[in-house]
Amino acid sequence: MADMDEKGLGKLTVSPEELGRRNRLRAAFQIAFTGDAGLTVLEEIGEILHFFGPAYNEQDMALQNAMKSILHRLGVWGDADGDRRAILRRLRMAP
Repeated sequence: MADMDEKGLGKLTVSPEELGRRNRLRAAFQIAFTGDAGLTVLEEIGEILHFFGPAYNEQDMALQNAMKSILHRLGVWGDADGDRRAILRRLRMAP
């Protein structure tokens, strides 16, 4: 989801409608993955998608990217996040 212009000027190229849709989707994801049950399911999805281990091939990379997309929609994925399990720990500790 490239939201900035190609020159990197920081100008948004996403319509207000799309931003609204993304915000609604993020809220829905946050509701769906709330509490211990939701986080347990999210962690299991991460296991299924090989998120916590190395990517040995293109399929593993594609699966891991799917998990990154889920976390992005939750509003918690950042490219600089090194420890993938730390993301879920932070979610478990969130109020």
